[in-house]
Amino acid sequence: MNVIKLKFSLKQITPMIHFQNENGATIRATELKPKLDRFILLWMVYENNKVKCNEQKIDSETEILKRIVKEKDYDNWIIDEKHIALNYKMRIKAICKDENINLLNHSNKRQKYLGNADYILDNRNKDEEDKYVSTFSKKILVEIICFDELLADKIIELLPILIDLTAFGLQQSKGYGNFRVNKIFKENKKQQYKPDIERNYIKLLKNFNTINNNVLIYKLKKGFNGYEKSLDEIAKLNGLIKKGMVTKVYEPDYLKNNESIINEKTAMKIHLRNKGYKIKNIPKSLNLDNNKVYYTRGLLGIAQKYDFAVTKCTNPRGNEINIEFVVKVTDKEEGKALRFPSPLHYHVAKDYKTIYIVINNKSLQVLQQLNPKIEFVGKIGDVSIGNISAQLSQKEEFDLEKFFDFVVLRKNENISKLEDNQNG
Repeated sequence: MNVIKLKFSLKQITPMIHFQNENGATIRATELKPKLDRFILLWMVYENNKVKCNEQKIDSETEILKRIVKEKDYDNWIIDEKHIALNYKMRIKAICKDENINLLNHSNKRQKYLGNADYILDNRNKDEEDKYVSTFSKKILVEIICFDELLADKIIELLPILIDLTAFGLQQSKGYGNFRVNKIFKENKKQQYKPDIERNYIKLLKNFNTINNNVLIYKLKKGFNGYEKSLDEIAKLNGLIKKGMVTKVYEPDYLKNNESIINEKTAMKIHLRNKGYKIKNIPKSLNLDNNKVYYTRGLLGIAQKYDFAVTKCTNPRGNEINIEFVVKVTDKEEGKALRFPSPLHYHVAKDYKTIYIVINNKSLQVLQQLNPKIEFVGKIGDVSIGNISAQLSQKEEFDLEKFFDFVVLRKNENISKLEDNQNG
């Protein structure tokens, strides 16, 4: 049996937020290896034009992989068919942990990246419970022992693309936990590799967009001085995108029947008004019609809990209230609970001059076709205030590319769409 030793040197770009507070804490091999296994197989499925799946299923990619494994196209690569595991071993080591990670501002208070990052500990309160820590290592080594030459070459080809596409830890979709492959070694000999995130993204588009626009990629080229400014810019951009999902100031063609839609926040306020709460800026003529309530924010990811403060809203005692809504999303046919993480992921270039927005457009389209049942179960403290039903806009009602053109590109001349015919 051939034993091939590979080594990848990674450069950390942004802090990783997680629960591990011990020295050497970094990306876990138990997280990276399954992602790499799936990515390699899925890449080869599209590369070999073997894409056949049920587009109505939100786990359609898993269906593809299980079918390929069952057909044993890569029989000598697979060590565990049940968990879709490939035949190699991985170990990850963090070197030179940076203890001076900048989480504090000049007033000695925690920076609030993304609007609220109070769940991050600074170095003075490591024993505080129910908090996460933020780590930054100057160098990460991914060591792999592989038992097949062709599989080893595929890992060399695709691990850098996966690392450019993936982040790790908490808030990974918002720019935290970014890493980039810096150097590659095979049998302790340095391989020719020039780090180029844009070239890797163009390869990604060419491979996965042969049939549909499964992946959309936009880039903000501006130039930032370190990860702090990059994370702040991501927070602003993410806020703009979310605001664009619910605004009614204009009638864009990316959201059909916009004027007849009641967003979930407005529906909640009408519901409270009907319960006797005082709500300003809600016309008395506006009634709660569940057929018109749309959870448009849900197209950009559905969280299990949904907290917000209702402004200009008081209970009969004159107190301002906070509402917690638990969101239940289920398959209408099977009644199974569905999870839908954000299809938007932000990735920071190694030199901090560019931020990329990678969108899993296929996962959004599958969710729209599935048209799940959405219900908000509301509480004020321990008191229930009832349920609100909502729905998602279908593909013919909401077009994500048109949305980005209208809301994002139109307002920022530094943002452009990455096309697969561009030179990497």
